[in-house]
Amino acid sequence: MTIGSAAGLAAGRLAKYSASPALDAEVLLSYVLKKDRAWLLAHDQNRLPLLSQLRYRWLIRRRRQGIPVAYLTHSKEFYGRPFYVNRHVLIPRPETELLLEQALGTIRANSSIEKVIDVGTGSGCMAVTLALEAPAIKVMATDISPAAISLARRNAARYGLTDRLTFRRGHLLEPLITAGRSLSNDCLLVANLPYLRPAEVKDELRFEPRLALDGGADGLTCYRELLTQLRAVPQLQRPGWLVFEIHPPTAGSLVQLVKDVFPGIQVSVKNDYAGWPRVLSAHLAMNN
Repeated sequence: MTIGSAAGLAAGRLAKYSASPALDAEVLLSYVLKKDRAWLLAHDQNRLPLLSQLRYRWLIRRRRQGIPVAYLTHSKEFYGRPFYVNRHVLIPRPETELLLEQALGTIRANSSIEKVIDVGTGSGCMAVTLALEAPAIKVMATDISPAAISLARRNAARYGLTDRLTFRRGHLLEPLITAGRSLSNDCLLVANLPYLRPAEVKDELRFEPRLALDGGADGLTCYRELLTQLRAVPQLQRPGWLVFEIHPPTAGSLVQLVKDVFPGIQVSVKNDYAGWPRVLSAHLAMNN
């Protein structure tokens, strides 16, 4: 069997199980052969070794079961960089790059920002990318999952950021509040928290950690808890800026929640490239 025929057969087998069967087939074959997709196209008449065939068939079977490609290859690109992922963390989404760009824009527009806190860091893709793109900024990250913290540290080490990134395990801001440090007005808080409603956690999402997806009955449980924590922080320690990723169906409810917790706050919402509300930004004035 040649490389080209193997990829073609695999794409056919995935046709009913994937929205992008040909792409999935090529990515998985690239993973097996440790070659990029351009190499596959240039060598499509090469024979595929038997051991590689067996491994490839096993991966295709797993993909037909619904397991995301990123979990099979343990890799997902975010903002042009590959990140290690496994079933303990949410797979980075292209939509989240808009959250990153908004955070970077906020940093560049406000010279007083010296620190960033990434709440619910997961794979660490946000914290790592912020540290790389804004090297003068101190970055801290939290997550309730020990496995996620371990994986995020692995990604930080991959990019040589072990000494520049601080990770703390705990619920939202609790590990930083308990430590009595790290929070201040010169800080930007970034969060991509679970925001799906229970019925929306379905199909391929069922393979990802529910803890990172399910935002409770109205999808706002984690954001409500985070805002409550923030409200309890003394004004002089409260982060000066917030940037949240939001779920389009509940965007209006989250905006109102932020305004209810912090009356008079300045809130703006940015749409994604499909025109859906995707990122909430807010500036916490000293009187809030």
